[in-house]
Amino acid sequence: MKFQLFFLTIIISVGVNSVRCSDSQNKSKLIIIGAGSSGIAAATKLVAEGFEDFIILEAENRIGGRVHTIPYEGDASIDMGAQWVHGQEGNPVFQMAKEHQLVKEECPSYSGIMLVNSSRVPMDKDVDHKLLKMMDEIINEHDEDMLKYNGSLGDYVLDKLRATLNNNASLSHYLSSPRFEESFEFFGKFENSVDGSDSWFQTSAKGVAKYDLLKGCNVVVWKKGGYGNVLKLLLKQLPGQTPIDLGKKLILNKEVNKINWSDPSNILVESADGTIYTGEKVLITVSLGVLKTRPDLFVPPLPSWKKDAIEGLFFGSDAKIFLRFPHKWWPDEVEGFSLFWT
Repeated sequence: MKFQLFFLTIIISVGVNSVRCSDSQNKSKLIIIGAGSSGIAAATKLVAEGFEDFIILEAENRIGGRVHTIPYEGDASIDMGAQWVHGQEGNPVFQMAKEHQLVKEECPSYSGIMLVNSSRVPMDKDVDHKLLKMMDEIINEHDEDMLKYNGSLGDYVLDKLRATLNNNASLSHYLSSPRFEESFEFFGKFENSVDGSDSWFQTSAKGVAKYDLLKGCNVVVWKKGGYGNVLKLLLKQLPGQTPIDLGKKLILNKEVNKINWSDPSNILVESADGTIYTGEKVLITVSLGVLKTRPDLFVPPLPSWKKDAIEGLFFGSDAKIFLRFPHKWWPDEVEGFSLFWT
């Protein structure tokens, strides 16, 4: 899996000597827009360094952004957004969580996953795992061929997989079998969920080859509490810590409609309810998706190189569906199901 927490930050800065606002209560040296992980991380870092003259404007009625953990039953919780910790070495989330024994350091094997086709027939795990492992290795090898390949990720894997099977006497017969198509389609859907794409035939093979994964387990599991623990870690709300209180600085339900940075003496931030906030600097931590859908957010518009960067970066999406059953109908040894469609 290649998901990582992605912080996109734009800083708009003007002169700091003269700031004028008719309402001094709405004047700050710094305005942070967005109370997701990036905004909260910035705010807690500022407080730790002794800087207090800032406010945080958040459009939602909660903090966290794409980190959204909700309680379920007992000690269980559901992550509506970010879920696993991807990578261990050099990952600040893993390091913080490990220090407080919040994550499992061993990597889950998922050996209890049952493979079933659309006729409800369990499949031969040994064969399918071999095919899936081949495709996974093709992607994760990141060899020179992949860096030079100008086509899609799907085409690249298909070409490589066919060549590999042709050279494997014990598996070559699967090239002409429905099993090959089922496994290839399944892995493609899995890769789409990793990359946030509709089809891996639209994903750049070269782009994936340039993506660096952090070393160590790439699907680190939380012991309890889910990814919402990240917010607790940043706000130092765990036992033995001195909490950082952002209550007086955080304003929820404040969607920002306009950021006017045309006056060199101050920056005016207008919210949807008409309130105007003035700051010497503005730290924008909203997602790339918001920036893509709000080209009118900035007055004057952002410079062309920033707009080109926002336009050129792809922003995909995944959906999660949670199913609750009235009783447990699967065997104890089964951890989940992978569905292969004929």
